Amino acid sequence: MSSRVLAQRLRSRFQSLQHAARVRIDSIRESDGPFGVLYAYYERDRDVHAPVLGSAIALRLFLFMIPCILTVVGLANVLHLQEVLGDLLDAARTESSVAEDVLDAASTSGRGGFGLALSGIVLVLWTGRSLATVLTACSLGAWRMPARQPRPKARMLVALVGLMFAIVVGTILMGRIRAFGGLALTTASIVATVALYSAAWFAISLILPRATNDPGAQLPGAALVGIGLSLLQLTVSLWLPQRISNASETMGTLASAVVSLGYLFFVGRLTSVSFVVNAVTFERIGSVSQLVFSLPGVRAVPRRWPRVAAYFDLARSSDEARVPPETIA
Repeated sequence: MSSRVLAQRLRSRFQSLQHAARVRIDSIRESDGPFGVLYAYYERDRDVHAPVLGSAIALRLFLFMIPCILTVVGLANVLHLQEVLGDLLDAARTESSVAEDVLDAASTSGRGGFGLALSGIVLVLWTGRSLATVLTACSLGAWRMPARQPRPKARMLVALVGLMFAIVVGTILMGRIRAFGGLALTTASIVATVALYSAAWFAISLILPRATNDPGAQLPGAALVGIGLSLLQLTVSLWLPQRISNASETMGTLASAVVSLGYLFFVGRLTSVSFVVNAVTFERIGSVSQLVFSLPGVRAVPRRWPRVAAYFDLARSSDEARVPPETIA
């Protein structure tokens, strides 16, 4: 056998193995197994440019947090709630380097506090509208819905403000409970903040556009954001303060700025991923609502009350739920 014939056989064998490998990989990608779903997450995240949108969310979160702090400081000044304001700054010290500067600027008369609160509310509405626009674009891309220039509604701005204050309240709650010490109280604080963050993000997800009316489709992303933010908050509260203190001796305020921007970047990335998780999970696996209403004793509820079926989008079959949303219109 000549070397030329041997090379051709080896090449043909290699091509057949390569083709079989591609077929196998494609079958894994299209399957509903763990690897197929994970690849679908990765592919959708890449297609909708979620990392870029996450950075845009982080920037707008930074611009949104400043007027929120201004509003809280102004209201605390008007209502003479300096002790509450002190607790707020103690909780936010490792997250926002502008908190102490705002406190110094707010130590004026009641009239100055009223003006600070009024200007903060105006800026909250302005920056909140920009943040709501980016979140809407993230949701549209993740669900593969037609892109358009959305106009954020007033209830979305209110929900965003509620989320920010929920994060602040969660921070204070975790710090206060953990200050008493003990494993039980620390665990309780973590569970409470996970529930708080998850509920707040679930409420916002229901307002944003999506390809299904089923509220259960938003639960995976809400759980991801709740757990992720709680772990991030725990890291910021327990691990970073000492390191920031040591770094500030040599880097000054730059260390606090790096922590603040890094914190917001992870928050933005986490929220952008949550939209992808919701969309892909609903298309490839289904929703929690479909699972609940398939249980014995509950499956008859949609047939008896059509409004329940319409609210949870149960009229769509499980096969249709796995079709890409743009083909369901």
